[in-house]
Amino acid sequence: MKKLVEQIAQWHHDRNLIEGATDKAQYIKLIQEYGELSGNLFDGKDIRDDVGDMMVVLINITTRNKINFIECATSALNTSLLDLTNTKRALLLTQQLGFLGDAMCKNKDLVLVITDTLAILLSIMERSSHSIDECLEVAYNDIKDRKGRMVDGIFIKQGDF
Repeated sequence: MKKLVEQIAQWHHDRNLIEGATDKAQYIKLIQEYGELSGNLFDGKDIRDDVGDMMVVLINITTRNKINFIECATSALNTSLLDLTNTKRALLLTQQLGFLGDAMCKNKDLVLVITDTLAILLSIMERSSHSIDECLEVAYNDIKDRKGRMVDGIFIKQGDF
C-alpha cells in the first residue's frame, strides 16, 4: 500500500493537483466518485475502481493537508462496522462524507473524519472481498498515464476538453 500511496501522491504533484487545486474542488470530486460507487454497488457491479478512485481523492486531500494517509488507513483497518449490508454501509458513507465536507468548510482537524471515511470504505471493500491494495492498484493503473489540464482548480482529463 505504501508504494501505491506514494505513486498516487506523486501523480497529484506532477499534475499540479496539490498546489493548483483546492480542498473544495477535491471534495466535489470525492462526491462525484461516491456517486459512481453507489450506482455500481447497488447494481452489483465491480466496485474496485470506484473505491480506489475515492481513495485517490482522499490521498490528494491528505497530501494537501499534510496528513499521513497510511496512518489513517491503518487506524481505519482496526475499526469494525459489525455485520452491516453494503447498502447500509453506503448510507453510512453518505453521512460520513457530509461530516468530511463540514470539517473541511470549518477548517477542523481532518484526521479523524478521514480515518472514519476510510473505515467505511474499507468495510465496503472487505464485504465485497476486495483489499485496499487491490482497489488502489486498479485506480492507479487507470490514471497513471492520464493527461489533462487544470481548469478553475479542477483537473480535466484530456479526452474531456
